[in-house]
Amino acid sequence: MNSQEMSVRSSISENDELKQASRDGDINKFKLLINENPSLLEIFHHEDSGREARDNPLHIAAAHGHGDFVAEVLQSKPELAEMVNREGRLPLHLAAANGHRQVIEKLVDQQDGRKFYLWPESKHEYLPVHIAAINGKHNIVELLIDNCEDVLDKRTRRKETLLHLAVIANCLHSIRYLINKGVNPNAKDIDGNTCLHLACYNKNHQVITYLLDHEGIEVNSTNARGLTPLDVLLLSSRYSSMDVSVMSILRRAGGEEKQENNSEHTSLHQSKHKVKEMSDAQTLLLVATLVATITFLAISNPPGGFIQPQFEKSDSTNSTFYDYWEHDFFYPVGRPVLLWQLKSFFVLDSVALFSSISVILFLLCGIPRTMIVMKFLVGVLWLSAFCTALAFASAAFIIYVPYSLVYTEDKQEINVREFADADSRFVWVLGLIIACSIVFVIAGLWASSQVIMFLWRKGEFKRKLPNLANKVRWPKNEWFKKTTSIIFMVCFLVILCLSAYGLYRGFTTVGG
Repeated sequence: MNSQEMSVRSSISENDELKQASRDGDINKFKLLINENPSLLEIFHHEDSGREARDNPLHIAAAHGHGDFVAEVLQSKPELAEMVNREGRLPLHLAAANGHRQVIEKLVDQQDGRKFYLWPESKHEYLPVHIAAINGKHNIVELLIDNCEDVLDKRTRRKETLLHLAVIANCLHSIRYLINKGVNPNAKDIDGNTCLHLACYNKNHQVITYLLDHEGIEVNSTNARGLTPLDVLLLSSRYSSMDVSVMSILRRAGGEEKQENNSEHTSLHQSKHKVKEMSDAQTLLLVATLVATITFLAISNPPGGFIQPQFEKSDSTNSTFYDYWEHDFFYPVGRPVLLWQLKSFFVLDSVALFSSISVILFLLCGIPRTMIVMKFLVGVLWLSAFCTALAFASAAFIIYVPYSLVYTEDKQEINVREFADADSRFVWVLGLIIACSIVFVIAGLWASSQVIMFLWRKGEFKRKLPNLANKVRWPKNEWFKKTTSIIFMVCFLVILCLSAYGLYRGFTTVGG
């Protein structure tokens, strides 16, 4: 092995050590390598290496957020800050993409550092502030704009403004900041899309609502395909109840459909809308049928049962029939035992039964299933379900009413307060379940989904499926929302455990 080969191998080894020190932010290792080989950094800046070569130590340190290491490299070789890698990115691009504020401050504090904001020679289509905006780094966007407001007017090669990129990233912080800075919300990109078009395409409900609250927004601006924001939202592959709500908000704000300009997409939207209407109608029909079945069975077999015929032995082998009497009142055979005590039960159950039957008739008789009609039917089903729950509660309070006295066959009063206490506990448990189940089930499910998505986004799966993990974003006050979610989930679990324990204690005490 000649001396030239040994020199090349030694240089490669030193380069690897320098890159590792850059990843770790090891300043002592960096100083040691530079002292041993003062020309080590020249390799990255040599003309033969090209200005579009691999990542230099400054790229690596900037991407990993080592601010002190970046400052040390800049003291030794400030020219490295002007070098772009194979992707055409400056170290400032990488720092902005990862949200490393300290690194950005070190890079722009050097002499002529402000020129990196408007770097003209980079083949990358985005400026550093564009990279920060599209990655949702609102604090970096504000830092770069506050230091150089000239970037507010800079667009990408696709004519996208910073506001376009912030909407794509669904970053409400940046959107508010940019609009307050005077960025035009009606500016169009190369495809003629405004920010509202992009928000509707990405179904950013919070962003759509915020943009519509802005006085200068053009609700019916058309893009290059002749579509309004409402058209874009309607032509999405599928939409949920939240999308329906946003559509109504757009219409109230004056949003119109320009469907004559796109008949193919219109027919596609109409067919999808018909499929969704059919699916919604089938769901409502199923729920209404279930409620009608439950309420019919409840009213045909009421709590307490029916009065049965009574028999007593005669002198002969045959039995003689006599009617049921109680407290000098006559009750005919076949009448519910608790007829007068369960008046509220029968009324509420009847309301639930006929409400669900009316929904079934509406869906089967061919009435046009418009949005208003479907919302009305959903409201009727809510009424039916609520009356069913109230009927159950009223029956439970009648059956398990905490009587303190009962009568024996000899009309003697016997104190059974200990059984009454058991009944009372059971009644309170039933009330607790009915009062809290709806609230805590909904809140618990919502909180569980938010916590799961938070853990998902923090886990390793985020690297594999970034688009799926980033679909759910925390609202403005993140820590408040996270804390609220955890509290709701804990309360939901406590209610379930308490209800199960109360039911167990109620049944065992009353039964034993």
